[in-house]
Amino acid sequence: MTRDKDDKIKKIEQALIESFKGGQEVSINPQWHSNVMQGIRGLQAEKGSSSEGFIWRLVTASCCIAIVSCLVAAGVGITPEDSLTSLFMGDPLGLITSQPFVR
Repeated sequence: MTRDKDDKIKKIEQALIESFKGGQEVSINPQWHSNVMQGIRGLQAEKGSSSEGFIWRLVTASCCIAIVSCLVAAGVGITPEDSLTSLFMGDPLGLITSQPFVR
């Protein structure tokens, strides 16, 4: 059974080799080539502006800073309750205005 499969594969390979050898070289007009490249450059221009790249870099940096800050706070032992307590002690009006949102 494997012999039949090997024979089929060899026949397919030989057919592909012969079809490749018999193929003609396609000549491309330089004007067509430049039109295609111009279209590709136009797609890149439509994709996004330089300000989008800046915004994505800024967002990435901000997220990294937030993650590092959370990890440092967890390592030092700062909990959200500690932060809320210090906020309420420093801002008594905050205690009154945020009371409905705290359990």
